[in-house]
Amino acid sequence: CQEIASTRTGMLNREKELIGLIEKADTGIGGFIVSTTTYRSELEQVRAHLKALAKAGQDKNCDAPAQPK
Repeated sequence: CQEIASTRTGMLNREKELIGLIEKADTGIGGFIVSTTTYRSELEQVRAHLKALAKAGQDKNCDAPAQPK
């Protein structure tokens, strides 16, 4: 459970970072293209990993908080 919680914390931090990068890129000329090709695919991977971690935590009856939406 400790490993799940630690990994989850890192993934949540990366998710926040990617959201910030996407928002910043979207404000510039051609930024949407950059954010789509670079950041959005990684954001989807991070979110999928977070879902898998939440499932693993449930399966192991860990006390990890519910995944934010």
